[in-house]
Amino acid sequence: MNLHMIKILKITVIFLITNLFYSFYLFANVQIADSIESKGDLYLTGKGNIYITQKVIEGVKPEEYLKLAKEFDITETAVKNFFRILKEKKVKPENLDYTFRQIAKKHKNLQERSQQLKLFINPEIIKLRKKIEQAIIDSDYEKAEIYLNDAIEKQMQCINFTSNELNKCKLLAAEMNAEKGDIENIQLNYNAAIEQYRKSVNLIPDANKLKKAEYYEKIGTTAHEAGLYGESKKAYEKCLEIKQKELPVDDVNIGTTYNNLANIHKSNGNYKKAETLYKEALIIFEKKLGENHPEVANTLNDLANLYETKGEYAEAEPLFIRALDIRIKTYGINHPFVAIIFNNIALLYEAKGMYLKAMAFYKKSLNIQKKVFGVNHREVSTIYNNLGCLYMILGRYTEAYPLIKKSIEINKYIFDENHPIVATSLNSLALLYYYQGKYSISESINKKILEIRKKKLSKDHPDIATTYHNLGSLYYKQGNYDKAEYFFKKSIVIYEKTINKSCKEVSASLGNLATIYVDQGKYAKAESLYKKALKITEKYLGKNHLEFATSLNNLALLNYYQKKYTEAENLFKKSLRINEMILGKNHKEVAVILNNLNGLYQKQERYEEAMIFNIRALKIECKKCIEVLENNKKIYISQISKTIVLVIDILEGSQAQSIGLQKCDIIKNYCGKSLKSANELINSVSEKSNNKHNIQMTIIRNNNNIIELKVKPGKLGVIIKTVDLSYL
Repeated sequence: MNLHMIKILKITVIFLITNLFYSFYLFANVQIADSIESKGDLYLTGKGNIYITQKVIEGVKPEEYLKLAKEFDITETAVKNFFRILKEKKVKPENLDYTFRQIAKKHKNLQERSQQLKLFINPEIIKLRKKIEQAIIDSDYEKAEIYLNDAIEKQMQCINFTSNELNKCKLLAAEMNAEKGDIENIQLNYNAAIEQYRKSVNLIPDANKLKKAEYYEKIGTTAHEAGLYGESKKAYEKCLEIKQKELPVDDVNIGTTYNNLANIHKSNGNYKKAETLYKEALIIFEKKLGENHPEVANTLNDLANLYETKGEYAEAEPLFIRALDIRIKTYGINHPFVAIIFNNIALLYEAKGMYLKAMAFYKKSLNIQKKVFGVNHREVSTIYNNLGCLYMILGRYTEAYPLIKKSIEINKYIFDENHPIVATSLNSLALLYYYQGKYSISESINKKILEIRKKKLSKDHPDIATTYHNLGSLYYKQGNYDKAEYFFKKSIVIYEKTINKSCKEVSASLGNLATIYVDQGKYAKAESLYKKALKITEKYLGKNHLEFATSLNNLALLNYYQKKYTEAENLFKKSLRINEMILGKNHKEVAVILNNLNGLYQKQERYEEAMIFNIRALKIECKKCIEVLENNKKIYISQISKTIVLVIDILEGSQAQSIGLQKCDIIKNYCGKSLKSANELINSVSEKSNNKHNIQMTIIRNNNNIIELKVKPGKLGVIIKTVDLSYL
């Protein structure tokens, strides 16, 4: 068998919905409609019954817009200007009501604030000044001194008053800069938004430290969205420093910043620090808000997501279940917040290889989101994407395609076709074509994704690094090692710069770069990179994580190629133990390691041990094949041989599929040559690849049916293995 089964790690964005809790609204200090009630990451407004989630708005009908003019006491000229702004910004119809309200509110605020900006002049001081001048002319210095003392006292009062007014002006200017930052943020102009928030911070007087903390929080949130993790971390830390000095240690606002800072540490790969901060936030929320408060559920959800990322599934599941219970009690079973937890539980089961359970939870989530928001909503798009990716993992590509396409279409409807969120859903489509071996189509989509991300995101955004990584994987599959190496190295540079030098993304790219060197026979280079990747994975994910097991498997294969069989065996077995512990003994990833051990033992001529692992792998890969072989074992041994070439899978769109080859078929001979091993068939196909005529191939199907097939020279598109029937 072909032992070269190094797993290419692809960093793809599968929408993982986490409920980031912010203590301040998305748009600073603006009341939406008549009332607003915060419910985590969704806001329910009063008048208009508008739903706002993830910056997506579904609102009232256009004919109600003119009523807003009276509601806000706006002139006709102002109304015309507002609609001009809406037109210039190409605001979508479903967003018009919400955006109009925001502009109108800000307009009224500016009108009110402008009245406060007039300079103050005290007429009494002017009168006293004239009296002082006259007293000095009259040489009545005693009276002049009295007038001067009176004037100085009034002037000091004026100075204090003016100082207070100046502080008010600074606060107003800071707020205006922040609102300008919010507008830039909405348009995804993250750097411009951050610059406005910085201006707000610098304008805040020393006496208003908590207001300064608010703007630092905005910088942290925006920088996080922009992929500027270092800047985000610094801003959150400054925010926390102020809050810890100004507020009680168990204030809810401190808990909020702990949670936000934990999110950035999670993005940075600093999982231990993130876990500590989530737990500190959880303690505060439970103490001040109660154990069944929605904010407790939000942090439980975030902490569970962290454990899932670390591969600590046993710790993640009960936290998701507790968060789900709180949200059901708070909002009812058919609420979007409940759907979010269903989605996250589905992702957990998918990671554990429990695909049927994952599918059931995705569908629960989808039903709720469609019922609440309709078909053209961001959350609906997310579930379509995740469900499509699950079908992709299962190899059910024809079912995956329409779901991923729906996700893309919805995102294009909500945003525009060059929006980063559209690029994220396009990534799943590129991955689908990658899995199907349609590399040129996948490459074209990845280039489109890269184009969007370069236009909309900072040049060192982690999502751009992800696209470089995926292009590297594509070029590797096509045998273009120079290009693959180039893109893997570009991804590493960005990950190291924006996240850190020891994050799991760097580990994945290092592993893939090492794989290229293995194929080129550059074993020393490969070994250095594999060991570095292994060290990073151990540091951040621990020794019982699936990615650590993958790194062990890759290093084992390298030792195999170098004929260091004892080292290879030990590493394979360590990898096998981790996979079985996390995924169970019947998972397809376990079969990969079993096949590798099978190949290793065959190389060492330890045939009995090899066949034990071979049969174990086959029972995972194809239970039906085992049943067929067991039922026909005696016939096959007597009429073929005790060793056979078994088809365990057919590649979609391949020659094998077109000629009707099936799983569990036995390939008896190829071009007149009887076959006893998979390697014999591989060699025969290679030898006859330049034949000008079709080749005769004999297969045996269940119940000993002999079928003669004509095949074209070249690749068949099957996954085969040698089976020794005596070990069944």
